[in-house]
Amino acid sequence: MGALLSSRERHDCVGYDECARRLEYPHPRSQPKMSERVDLHDACHGPQQAPQSAQQAPPPASALETSSSSCVGNGAPTSTTDCSPAPKKSTKKRVRWSTITIHEFGVGHGGSAVPKNGPSIGLAQTPEFTWSTKVGTMARSLDGVRRFSATERVALLRSAGYAVETIKSFVEEAAHERNSRELYHSHVMKLFRKKRKKRKLSKNHEETSVVTTPTNSEKNAET
Repeated sequence: MGALLSSRERHDCVGYDECARRLEYPHPRSQPKMSERVDLHDACHGPQQAPQSAQQAPPPASALETSSSSCVGNGAPTSTTDCSPAPKKSTKKRVRWSTITIHEFGVGHGGSAVPKNGPSIGLAQTPEFTWSTKVGTMARSLDGVRRFSATERVALLRSAGYAVETIKSFVEEAAHERNSRELYHSHVMKLFRKKRKKRKLSKNHEETSVVTTPTNSEKNAET
């Protein structure tokens, strides 16, 4: 026996007889829709529960493909999971200076250069002036090394406060150092030429001392 009952009337059923009576004389305002047609068993006991395997069925493959392909295209994913790669953090560090500090040294005795004649000059032990300026405002210095003659070096040492006898000792010291360097350089070059000559003789000896084993025909010809 089929009939029409609303969900509220099914909930209010207290027994089989009451449900049958309501099915025979339904309330005029409780006309359910076509999708709510149930039989007598469903009206009293409710609809049968679907199996658990049917309730937890996996989504279709088309839905998975749609969600996975949502990140492909315009680059704006539509799902809640952001599948775009994480932005890479820049590891490059930059350092920039705003000011520069300059120490100016005066002329003094010393230096690694040894001139042919006259004293050698270098920088003093302590700076004479120290000042700071902004980077970019200082004029660019000219490239190259400025060379001074023996007379100019003596004048610079005199203006730095050195006595004449001290400057003479500087001249003798520079001459002695220069002679020592020249002797050492000539000794090193002599050893280098000797080693190169020995290597060349050894190579020529190896080329001329190649021993060839005679063949059987050559041995028979000799006998």
